Amino acid sequence: MELKRTLSQVGVTLLSLVLWTSSVEAAQYFRYKDENGKTVLALTIPSELVSKGYEIINDKGRVVERVAPALTVSQIEMRDAKIEAERQAELDKKRQDEIDRKLLKLYSQPEDAIRVLNRKIEDVEGLIKSNEAKIESIERQVAELEERAAELQRKGMGVPDRLTVKLNGLEKDKTVAMQVIAMQQQSRLDVLAEFEKVIARLEVITGER
Repeated sequence: MELKRTLSQVGVTLLSLVLWTSSVEAAQYFRYKDENGKTVLALTIPSELVSKGYEIINDKGRVVERVAPALTVSQIEMRDAKIEAERQAELDKKRQDEIDRKLLKLYSQPEDAIRVLNRKIEDVEGLIKSNEAKIESIERQVAELEERAAELQRKGMGVPDRLTVKLNGLEKDKTVAMQVIAMQQQSRLDVLAEFEKVIARLEVITGER
């Protein structure tokens, strides 16, 4: 009985020795550069050199892990700027996707937008022509009234107040008509610029020109 106990203890001791030996053989090493830039392979790494990066080598000489050097302040700023740029680009893409979705609800193809553009331009040009005709009519009336006033003056007669009031009213109407024309001309430019972008974007989305 005592012999069996002794053999059992010996077995446990041998097993522990084998496990310890295996543990030693399977040890991992740190490969890093010291203060002088020399490569070092050791079981430990000085804490002050950890931030410079290192490699973990297994007992077979293979790299099992690489730890990159800690980033500098400049590198951190560059990394954060890149992350922010990517985040902003993603937001811009989402916004553009939403704009495209709404655009396709209005126009299924570039030709649809061109037809709407033509109608808008026709409306604007109609208003311009209407006011140009109004101005021509006003100018004829003014010319007639001025001729009448001149005739009265040649006869030694004064110009009636009602004639003067009429002339002033016509001049105001002409000014308003000219302002409307200027506004519509600018509106035409704005519509063209707006639809130029719309049509160009529809060409991109639909692949049609």
